[in-house]
Amino acid sequence: MTVVVGALIDDALPRVIRRVALPAVVSNLLMTLFTTLDAYWVGTRIGPEGLAAVSTAMFWVWLVVALAEGLALGLTALAARRHGEGNPREAARVAGGSLIFALALGVVVGIAGAAGVDLLFAFMQTPPEVTALARDYLRMYLVGLPFI
Repeated sequence: MTVVVGALIDDALPRVIRRVALPAVVSNLLMTLFTTLDAYWVGTRIGPEGLAAVSTAMFWVWLVVALAEGLALGLTALAARRHGEGNPREAARVAGGSLIFALALGVVVGIAGAAGVDLLFAFMQTPPEVTALARDYLRMYLVGLPFI
């Protein structure tokens, strides 16, 4: 048994929870900070339409991120289960396949999202001046999606 696994099994529960939860909390805080700074920068440089565009586009970004995190949670659990069964080779195969799947899915969602971005904003009934800015913002975000 490795030291990390032993610590997760033998440490006090509050310490284990902190150790496991801290990366998720930090990730969410950084995403919130990114969004806040982005909104501030765009709001002060472009104005109310820019701020509305970022806020509208971020709805779709948060939706994609939430779905990706759910998928990652399931695939991580699958790899962990194989590892816990004493099958590290299968765990590594699942982890590697998960990375390839996530990259491919990111490319597909990025391309489909960039192509269908007008439909997303039409669905939300955003004003044309906001849609024009939000479209550019979200397309750039979606282009980088496979690398997130």
